[in-house]
Amino acid sequence: MTRRALSRIAGTVWCTGALVLLARSVAFFRIARDREHRSTIALVAAVGLAAIVGLAKGAFVLRRSAARNLARIERLPEPVRPWQAFPPAYALLILFMVGLGIAVRFVAAQGWLGGHITALAIYVAVAVALASSSKRYFES
Repeated sequence: MTRRALSRIAGTVWCTGALVLLARSVAFFRIARDREHRSTIALVAAVGLAAIVGLAKGAFVLRRSAARNLARIERLPEPVRPWQAFPPAYALLILFMVGLGIAVRFVAAQGWLGGHITALAIYVAVAVALASSSKRYFES
């Protein structure tokens, strides 16, 4: 496999993560609206603000992370393997982030920290950040 293909795999992983988070966000939107009786205006405002935060995080934080990972991929000798898309430390980071996601869902279900509207905003922000910064992987 070429380094370019490996870069595309890494970008696809980030896009897949974004899609999973957005799918969860739809469920949080419905729960917040139907069970917690949040207004549609409040929910749309939360999504809009989260998208802005996500774009900023994608542009200033995750884009740099993608650039570092792309530089690492370029240093790998060909042929490369699919599991080399991310360094081993990323596996720990991903596990940590999944754990945080589970914690956010638990906290939302308990009605703490604003309930599902907060979970909605967090998931949308992270999804937008991942999606916007994944472009870097497809540009190389």
